[in-house]
Amino acid sequence: MFKNFPTNLNIYAVTAANEEESSYAAYCDTDAEVGGKDIGSCLGDLFSIKWMEDTESTTDDKYTL
Repeated sequence: MFKNFPTNLNIYAVTAANEEESSYAAYCDTDAEVGGKDIGSCLGDLFSIKWMEDTESTTDDKYTL
């Protein structure tokens, strides 16, 4: 996704995967229900789910990259 990403944009990019391996699915099967209905898919990947759970579990607003 970021293999030939421009370096002069002054932004950070993060990803859960690399060129040879995909991210691991999370919140699948019975965890993949929206409004009580099974959506037949996974709701996220391990990287993004853990990032969001960590963000929600802390009141520290001084994250840095």
